[in-house]
Amino acid sequence: MTKKKAYVIGTNVSSSLSPSIFEFWFKKYNVNAKYNHKEIKEENFDKEIHLLRNEKDLVGFNITTPYKEKIENYLDDSFQHDWDIDLGGEKLPINCVSVESQKFWNGTNTDWEGAINTYVSFEEKRGKNREGSVFIIGYGGASKAIIYSFSRMGFNQVKVFNRSFSKLKDINGNDNVFISYQNSELKRLKTKCKISSYKLEELSDHINQDEKLNVIINTTPVNVFDNNKTYKINPKTWGFDIVYRPREGAGFLKFFDPKNRIQGIQMLVYQAAPCFNRWFGIKPDVDEHIFEHLYEILQENK
Repeated sequence: MTKKKAYVIGTNVSSSLSPSIFEFWFKKYNVNAKYNHKEIKEENFDKEIHLLRNEKDLVGFNITTPYKEKIENYLDDSFQHDWDIDLGGEKLPINCVSVESQKFWNGTNTDWEGAINTYVSFEEKRGKNREGSVFIIGYGGASKAIIYSFSRMGFNQVKVFNRSFSKLKDINGNDNVFISYQNSELKRLKTKCKISSYKLEELSDHINQDEKLNVIINTTPVNVFDNNKTYKINPKTWGFDIVYRPREGAGFLKFFDPKNRIQGIQMLVYQAAPCFNRWFGIKPDVDEHIFEHLYEILQENK
């Protein structure tokens, strides 16, 4: 029987946990396939992607920074969600490419699904928590998907904080953007939400003043909290760090009650699940068994 193939592609993916996630599911569901990492230097990207076109038994690949937006130029089709929220025509970056044939590649974004399912899973343990505001730190590829996700979930507003405020201004066009999803796939999450953007140095003031702050999400690879400042974080506010290595994240989560910490490995697994389903026709269970497996790997590689 022919063994199917899939990859995670980026410039620095040799330490990615994605192969471990897929290999766990291959074994669990008896799938004859292999998932490897493939590191590509930026100057070789065009050549390597064209070589992939001729690779037999390839069913798909995950694409990471810095190629999430660049890969769209190589696709035959892409499914873009209704990311039309007056953000300068921004599209969700591609992170999942399905190879339907050597001549037809289809790309989509599953980070937004990973963000929603991670949060909903945490709510199942801690109770529903989406009546107020969300603060999102950073404006990279994952951040755009998270803005997309959380603006659909019933929160009143989403505030985005970034070091380069000009980057946000160029995208937003103004500080206050109102969005309404009339034809959402997730009908139960249809909502109207206010999105606003701020300089990163304004973060502490907003944290100290917002009495309805539900969750703060770090999408950057570092702990942006300045230890010299006092953040009056409500003990009920949740912290969500998408950094998964080390397990504790970038250090950001230590500012939150241990019961209110959402670790990045959760989103990594939840965004991988729809890729596995698309490529192998199986909707994998996301349960404690896979997280225990991944935590063991992280512990071994400390």
